Amino acid sequence: LLAASLLGLLLGTAGCERPRYLRPAEPAPPPKYVQVPPSEVPSLSQADFLKRKATLGSRAERHEALDVIDRSADPEMIPFLIERLDKEDDVLLRIRVIQALAHAQDVRAVDPLRRIARWNETRLAVVAVESLYELGDDNFVPKLFVFMKQVDDFPELAGIAHRTLKKIYQVDLPAKIRTWNNFYR
Repeated sequence: LLAASLLGLLLGTAGCERPRYLRPAEPAPPPKYVQVPPSEVPSLSQADFLKRKATLGSRAERHEALDVIDRSADPEMIPFLIERLDKEDDVLLRIRVIQALAHAQDVRAVDPLRRIARWNETRLAVVAVESLYELGDDNFVPKLFVFMKQVDDFPELAGIAHRTLKKIYQVDLPAKIRTWNNFYR
Protein backbone atom coordinates (compact mmCIF):
# COMPACT_ATOMS: atom_id res chain seq x y z
CA LEU A 1 0.00 0.00 0.00
CA LEU A 2 2.83 2.41 0.86
CA ALA A 3 4.68 1.57 -2.36
CA ALA A 4 1.51 2.08 -4.40
CA SER A 5 0.86 5.50 -2.85
CA LEU A 6 4.49 6.58 -3.46
CA LEU A 7 4.27 5.35 -7.03
CA GLY A 8 1.01 7.28 -7.51
CA LEU A 9 2.57 10.42 -6.03
CA LEU A 10 5.59 10.16 -8.32
CA LEU A 11 3.53 9.48 -11.43
CA GLY A 12 1.00 12.17 -10.56
CA THR A 13 3.63 14.89 -10.31
CA ALA A 14 5.90 13.65 -13.10
CA GLY A 15 6.55 16.36 -15.69
CA CYS A 16 4.88 19.08 -13.66
CA GLU A 17 6.56 22.16 -12.33
CA ARG A 18 7.19 22.61 -8.69
CA PRO A 19 4.41 24.48 -6.99
CA ARG A 20 4.98 28.22 -6.90
CA TYR A 21 5.32 28.32 -3.14
CA LEU A 22 8.17 25.75 -3.32
CA ARG A 23 10.15 27.56 -6.04
CA PRO A 24 12.86 30.00 -5.05
CA ALA A 25 11.94 33.64 -5.56
CA GLU A 26 12.93 35.04 -8.96
CA PRO A 27 15.25 38.02 -8.86
CA ALA A 28 13.74 41.35 -9.84
CA PRO A 29 14.48 42.35 -13.44
CA PRO A 30 17.25 44.93 -13.78
CA PRO A 31 16.05 48.51 -14.24
CA LYS A 32 15.76 49.61 -17.86
CA TYR A 33 17.90 52.68 -17.30
CA VAL A 34 20.79 53.00 -14.93
CA GLN A 35 20.06 55.42 -12.16
CA VAL A 36 22.80 57.17 -10.26
CA PRO A 37 22.32 57.97 -6.61
CA PRO A 38 22.21 61.74 -6.06
CA SER A 39 25.35 61.58 -3.96
CA GLU A 40 27.41 60.57 -7.04
CA VAL A 41 26.07 63.19 -9.46
CA PRO A 42 27.94 66.24 -8.07
CA SER A 43 31.27 64.47 -8.53
CA LEU A 44 30.74 64.19 -12.31
CA SER A 45 32.03 66.88 -14.63
CA GLN A 46 29.56 68.42 -17.03
CA ALA A 47 31.05 66.48 -19.96
CA ASP A 48 30.85 63.20 -18.05
CA PHE A 49 27.29 63.95 -17.02
CA LEU A 50 26.29 64.65 -20.64
CA LYS A 51 28.02 61.49 -21.82
CA ARG A 52 26.18 59.47 -19.20
CA LYS A 53 22.84 61.00 -20.16
CA ALA A 54 23.49 60.46 -23.88
CA THR A 55 24.38 56.84 -23.22
CA LEU A 56 22.14 55.62 -20.42
CA GLY A 57 19.16 57.96 -20.30
CA SER A 58 15.73 57.49 -21.75
CA ARG A 59 15.21 58.39 -25.39
CA ALA A 60 14.16 61.95 -24.53
CA GLU A 61 17.10 62.37 -22.16
CA ARG A 62 19.54 61.06 -24.77
CA HIS A 63 18.11 63.45 -27.36
CA GLU A 64 18.35 66.38 -24.96
CA ALA A 65 21.94 65.47 -24.05
CA LEU A 66 22.87 65.30 -27.73
CA ASP A 67 21.33 68.76 -28.24
CA VAL A 68 23.43 70.17 -25.42
CA ILE A 69 26.56 68.49 -26.77
CA ASP A 70 25.81 69.92 -30.21
CA ARG A 71 25.33 73.45 -28.87
CA SER A 72 28.45 73.26 -26.69
CA ALA A 73 30.70 72.69 -29.75
CA ASP A 74 33.28 70.99 -27.54
CA PRO A 75 35.98 69.31 -29.68
CA GLU A 76 36.60 66.83 -26.84
CA MET A 77 33.15 65.33 -27.52
CA ILE A 78 33.88 64.30 -31.13
CA PRO A 79 35.31 60.85 -30.23
CA PHE A 80 32.29 60.25 -27.98
CA LEU A 81 29.87 61.23 -30.78
CA ILE A 82 31.66 58.93 -33.24
CA GLU A 83 31.40 56.10 -30.72
CA ARG A 84 27.68 56.82 -30.19
CA LEU A 85 27.17 56.79 -33.95
CA ASP A 86 28.37 53.19 -34.07
CA LYS A 87 26.60 51.99 -30.92
CA GLU A 88 23.27 53.83 -31.01
CA ASP A 89 20.33 51.64 -32.00
CA ASP A 90 17.68 54.36 -32.43
CA VAL A 91 17.70 55.76 -35.98
CA LEU A 92 16.46 59.21 -34.98
CA LEU A 93 19.16 59.53 -32.36
CA ARG A 94 21.77 58.42 -34.90
CA ILE A 95 20.50 61.18 -37.20
CA ARG A 96 20.90 63.65 -34.33
CA VAL A 97 24.47 62.42 -33.74
CA ILE A 98 25.26 62.87 -37.46
CA GLN A 99 23.91 66.42 -37.36
CA ALA A 100 25.98 67.18 -34.25
CA LEU A 101 29.09 65.88 -36.00
CA ALA A 102 28.37 68.07 -39.02
CA HIS A 103 27.86 71.16 -36.85
CA ALA A 104 31.19 70.50 -35.11
CA GLN A 105 33.01 70.92 -38.46
CA ASP A 106 35.68 68.41 -37.44
CA VAL A 107 37.48 66.26 -40.02
CA ARG A 108 37.51 63.27 -37.66
CA ALA A 109 33.83 62.80 -38.51
CA VAL A 110 34.39 62.36 -42.25
CA ASP A 111 35.37 58.66 -42.25
CA PRO A 112 32.39 57.39 -40.20
CA LEU A 113 30.04 59.56 -42.24
CA ARG A 114 31.49 58.25 -45.50
CA ARG A 115 30.97 54.69 -44.28
CA ILE A 116 27.30 55.41 -43.58
CA ALA A 117 26.82 57.29 -46.86
CA ARG A 118 28.40 54.46 -48.84
CA TRP A 119 26.77 51.39 -47.28
CA ASN A 120 23.49 52.51 -45.77
CA GLU A 121 20.34 52.61 -47.93
CA THR A 122 18.03 54.49 -45.57
CA ARG A 123 17.34 58.04 -44.46
CA LEU A 124 20.54 57.81 -42.45
CA ALA A 125 22.54 57.80 -45.70
CA VAL A 126 20.76 60.94 -46.93
CA VAL A 127 21.56 62.77 -43.70
CA ALA A 128 25.17 61.53 -43.88
CA VAL A 129 25.52 62.84 -47.46
CA GLU A 130 24.14 66.21 -46.39
CA SER A 131 26.53 66.33 -43.43
CA LEU A 132 29.47 65.38 -45.63
CA TYR A 133 28.52 68.20 -47.99
CA GLU A 134 28.53 70.61 -45.03
CA LEU A 135 32.02 69.30 -44.17
CA GLY A 136 33.21 69.96 -47.73
CA ASP A 137 32.95 66.46 -49.23
CA ASP A 138 30.53 66.32 -52.16
CA ASN A 139 31.59 62.89 -53.48
CA PHE A 140 28.37 61.23 -52.33
CA VAL A 141 25.88 63.80 -53.67
CA PRO A 142 25.20 61.62 -56.78
CA LYS A 143 23.85 58.97 -54.41
CA LEU A 144 20.95 61.34 -53.73
CA PHE A 145 20.06 61.08 -57.43
CA VAL A 146 20.00 57.30 -57.06
CA PHE A 147 17.59 57.66 -54.15
CA MET A 148 15.38 59.95 -56.26
CA LYS A 149 15.16 57.24 -58.93
CA GLN A 150 13.72 54.78 -56.41
CA VAL A 151 10.31 56.49 -56.25
CA ASP A 152 8.42 53.23 -56.71
CA ASP A 153 10.40 51.30 -54.11
CA PHE A 154 10.93 53.97 -51.44
CA PRO A 155 8.75 57.03 -52.14
CA GLU A 156 9.48 58.67 -48.77
CA LEU A 157 13.24 58.34 -49.32
CA ALA A 158 12.95 59.90 -52.77
CA GLY A 159 11.15 62.89 -51.24
CA ILE A 160 13.77 63.25 -48.51
CA ALA A 161 16.56 63.10 -51.10
CA HIS A 162 14.79 65.76 -53.20
CA ARG A 163 14.39 68.09 -50.20
CA THR A 164 18.05 67.56 -49.32
CA LEU A 165 19.18 68.44 -52.86
CA LYS A 166 17.04 71.59 -52.77
CA LYS A 167 18.61 72.51 -49.44
CA ILE A 168 22.17 71.83 -50.62
CA TYR A 169 21.96 73.71 -53.92
CA GLN A 170 19.33 76.27 -52.84
CA VAL A 171 17.32 75.95 -56.04
CA ASP A 172 13.67 75.13 -56.48
CA LEU A 173 13.64 72.39 -59.11
CA PRO A 174 10.90 69.76 -59.42
CA ALA A 175 11.43 66.21 -58.20
CA LYS A 176 12.31 64.90 -61.65
CA ILE A 177 15.58 63.07 -61.97
CA ARG A 178 16.22 64.33 -65.53
CA THR A 179 15.96 67.98 -64.41
CA TRP A 180 18.39 67.38 -61.56
CA ASN A 181 20.84 65.50 -63.77
CA ASN A 182 20.89 68.43 -66.21
CA PHE A 183 21.36 70.87 -63.35
CA TYR A 184 24.16 68.82 -61.79
CA ARG A 185 26.19 68.53 -64.99
